Amino acid sequence: MIHAYRLRPASELRPRDWQGIQAIRLDNPAYASPFFDPDYLRAVAAVQPGLAIGFAEHGGEMRAAWPVQRRANGWCRAPAAPFTDWDGPILAPDVSIEPSHMLRELGLAGYSGNNLVTPVTLDHAHLNTTRNALSDLGTDGAAFLRQQASRHPRQFKKMRRLERRLHDAHSVRFTLHSTSPADLAALIALKWRQLRATGRHDVLSRAWVHRLLKQLHAGSPDGRFGPLFSTLHLDGRLAAAEFNLRSADRVHGWLTAFDPEFGQYSPGHVLMQHMFAAMPGIGVRQYDAGSLEHGYKRFYANDVVIGHSATIDAVTDRPRSRPLAQIIRHLEYSGPAMVRSMVARSRRRFDQICATERSPIDRARSVGASLCRLANLRQGLL
Repeated sequence: MIHAYRLRPASELRPRDWQGIQAIRLDNPAYASPFFDPDYLRAVAAVQPGLAIGFAEHGGEMRAAWPVQRRANGWCRAPAAPFTDWDGPILAPDVSIEPSHMLRELGLAGYSGNNLVTPVTLDHAHLNTTRNALSDLGTDGAAFLRQQASRHPRQFKKMRRLERRLHDAHSVRFTLHSTSPADLAALIALKWRQLRATGRHDVLSRAWVHRLLKQLHAGSPDGRFGPLFSTLHLDGRLAAAEFNLRSADRVHGWLTAFDPEFGQYSPGHVLMQHMFAAMPGIGVRQYDAGSLEHGYKRFYANDVVIGHSATIDAVTDRPRSRPLAQIIRHLEYSGPAMVRSMVARSRRRFDQICATERSPIDRARSVGASLCRLANLRQGLL
């Protein structure tokens, strides 16, 4: 039974508080993702002052910790949203807390989660189940690739042919971890080009995002937590890159891009195969590629991890606020299929803007710019 709940700014936590979070996390393999690592949360706290940790305690002992990015109205999002791909409360193995009750006890209004580990009930939440691609590499990357080739022979035969053509036409250089600031700048430039081409909000333009990436890039890939920034250069030019996060033996595929001018060679796939062959050599055993909605990930996944994309209201006797938000959620989760899809895309786009832009003026400006980009894209398709 939980006796006390406390919500504390992350900036006020002492080393023993972070150690307590890590101890709970290490007791449950479900929290192996780097996004639950205290070192990641500390990096976020350094660039986002609004980060807080909600604690549940029993007899003075920490039993649960929930990192949240709190807004003035009491509504919360994941830390560093939309960049945090796994989130939610971190629970000790013998603890079962309904998230909506924990939100109420912490004095919060609700929570918008991208990919919660903890299951939630439908009574106080709108949720979708997510399926995430996991590659269990074992200790031999080459053996893992042979296993996947036996499951997807046509895809791997195609990749062998493309890589031969690639080596015939270009000088190829693979780096498992690049410490080059120029490579990081080139990756961000490729992502910018991709965002503009698809009309999506430029989540990389904010100063706090740049500070977070630079701070993480400065870490060591060989320690318990740090970056793993893998690159593929063709004739000295960045053709594909993955800026990933590592915690112990788990790597999470995070910020990825490739140069479309080299698209005929599928450089992103070539890079992934080099990574999978090399990562077990530095102690990496699992690679989390995120949502399986991108079809190419199935070629490299041999397991699936279930998550929960959820919007959770705190349990309260008071009338629910945010009536417009309630209507939007109802349409997204309970409306006709075509309406659900359209509302979900629009809501995710708006959520990205709200999460990355700090001021109402910046949010309004970004919404207007996003609508203009979409209109221009549609006009170009007509």
